[in-house]
Amino acid sequence: EDFDTEKNVILEEIAMYQDNPFWVLYEKAMEVHYGAADDGSIRGMHPLGHRVLGTNLTIGELACGQMRQYFESRYSADNTVVALSGRVDFGGRSGTGLLTIGGQGYTVINTLGAEGSTSGTDLQGMRGDLGGHYALGSDIDASATAGWTGGFRPVGDSSTAFSGQFDGLGHTISGLTIDRAGQYGVGLFGLTDRAQLRNVGLSATQVTGGERVGAVAGFAMGGRLHNVFSSGNVQGDGFVGGLTGVQDSIEVSESRSFANVTGDRFVGGLAGFSAAWVLRSYATGDVTGNGNAELIGGL
Repeated sequence: EDFDTEKNVILEEIAMYQDNPFWVLYEKAMEVHYGAADDGSIRGMHPLGHRVLGTNLTIGELACGQMRQYFESRYSADNTVVALSGRVDFGGRSGTGLLTIGGQGYTVINTLGAEGSTSGTDLQGMRGDLGGHYALGSDIDASATAGWTGGFRPVGDSSTAFSGQFDGLGHTISGLTIDRAGQYGVGLFGLTDRAQLRNVGLSATQVTGGERVGAVAGFAMGGRLHNVFSSGNVQGDGFVGGLTGVQDSIEVSESRSFANVTGDRFVGGLAGFSAAWVLRSYATGDVTGNGNAELIGGL
């Protein structure tokens, strides 16, 4: 009885659309374009040509058993996709076996780690597995790095770059300090090679280095940066940027820097030097050149 009532509601909606010339012409055009038969049959037609509500014929002939069978075959757990947007929290749980993205297992990180850590299970410890896949399970307070010798040690360097994936899952790392004047490749990640860095923010960051200096990465070669941001202060000698010191052959998208950037040459709000594809990204922080600085830009 309820099924027949719902069928009548749909038939009434179809009748309302038939009183509107625009929708009559639109639906007929879609059917013709996508291959309806001369006799009006829609069997074998491309799905885009089908009417959303159906027709008087298809709705009128539809039986309750057909609808139930369709529902049971289509609306099942193994036929369901769950899409998440925004920050994802793991409630203090960390380690492996908790998160899979695109069929790849990730190590969930919730802690800063100790000075010099190479555990592979905390933020500083990512140095222990430079090809690993990591995700933040919560925001991380990195203010303790201000008391470390040289501050946070960049993940990846000129001998072995970080080549894995890092997904912040919408979380923020706050108060990160790196104090390594004169060092090559300075940032949360020192050097990356075809790495994927995404969905993370670095706030109130204090980064000091030599050449190739950025809040997120000193030197990013290949791969992708997506939906990352930085704020605070970044300074160095050459190739200094709010996000990256150098970004080469990489895609940078939906990213921004609010950091103030200072250097001697090749200094930019987003990157010190860019040979990258930059999409929908911007910088708003102050950019300052020291002395007789060369090649200074807002972006």
